[in-house]
Amino acid sequence: MFTTSPVLAPLRQVFGQTDLGDRILGGLVDQHEAPFWVMIEDLTDPLLVLDPKGIILYANAAWRSLRDTPLADAVGRDIAEFSATNARTALEILEGLTEENRTASVEFQVGDQHMEVVYNGYFDRDGVLVAVTGIGRDRTDHYFYEEELWAANNALAESNRDLQDFAHIASHDLQEPLRKISAFSERLGDKYADSLDERGQDYLERISSASGRMQQLIRSLLDYSRVNSRGGDIVEVDLDEVANSVLSDLEVAFEQAEAVICLGDLPTVRCDQTQMRQLFQNLIGNALKFRREGVVPRLSVHAETDDAGHTLTFADNGIGFEQEFADTIFAPFQRLHARTEYAGSGIGLSVCRRIVERIGGSIYATSAPGEGATFTVTLPFTKPSAGFGSGKDQPAL
Repeated sequence: MFTTSPVLAPLRQVFGQTDLGDRILGGLVDQHEAPFWVMIEDLTDPLLVLDPKGIILYANAAWRSLRDTPLADAVGRDIAEFSATNARTALEILEGLTEENRTASVEFQVGDQHMEVVYNGYFDRDGVLVAVTGIGRDRTDHYFYEEELWAANNALAESNRDLQDFAHIASHDLQEPLRKISAFSERLGDKYADSLDERGQDYLERISSASGRMQQLIRSLLDYSRVNSRGGDIVEVDLDEVANSVLSDLEVAFEQAEAVICLGDLPTVRCDQTQMRQLFQNLIGNALKFRREGVVPRLSVHAETDDAGHTLTFADNGIGFEQEFADTIFAPFQRLHARTEYAGSGIGLSVCRRIVERIGGSIYATSAPGEGATFTVTLPFTKPSAGFGSGKDQPAL
């Protein structure tokens, strides 16, 4: 019978010194409490009971299966014998337990399995450590998720380095020949325009126009690549002030278009002030750019706050677009209209997305042709962080 097994006898002496003694010992001697020990024995997680010196008093079936060790061969042995490569010995773990800090959580590896062990100390009525339980949990899947996350972070870091390398090339090596093309085409136009026929002048204008567009594209790429690398500090920013500053800059454009804007109360959020201003300028400017002919442009900017964070909405009555393109518009240089219809490089919304994602937020759009567009920006209260450990350390369980 499980309750009378002689290998459990040491538990009577150990737990009899604790406040839990009566209940624990009941499982050893009282048939009505036998299910308590059956439950421990049948736990799918490995479990150990150690004395203060790291001697095994009990090991359940899951632990014995993990170590391929019979119970009779485990009881009475030092736990360190079962973890030859352990960087943190069981004794060090046990010595670190106090009444104030009864629990220690560490990770270890057995073969291909990665386990997390939670040690819990038991103290007698005088505050002396008399026993420790250790329960292990299989963290193999979690470990491999962390490995995948680590690999993804490395790939992202490498991609960012490539982007920064490109930004350096774009800001130096590519700009210089473009400046020369622009300069010499301008000189050709100034000095030899009369010598060129109509076709020659057309070619010259095309060269000048193309080099100008190329310079604009390079500047846009630089803006896109520098959202993270040259971002400012994340601080508390009053979005009311940001919105009013942008509207002040766009005052002439609003007056010329006779546009109407409804600006609600906006919150104070943690963000990069300069980049948030760029976000507002792009979204408000787009409402003016993509307006319908003969229709007074209307734009509303409002905010809502809930337990998750802030939600900003920028809704206009412009030309709109098919909802199937709602993701496409945030990709770099993706345009839904010809360059001759609407000016710009096609990078503005991509920059908006990077700005928002830098502070852990998101942006998406809803629209229909001829019915305007609504851009929704979600901003969390705090920026989420991802952390992961190596999972290499092997405690003795």
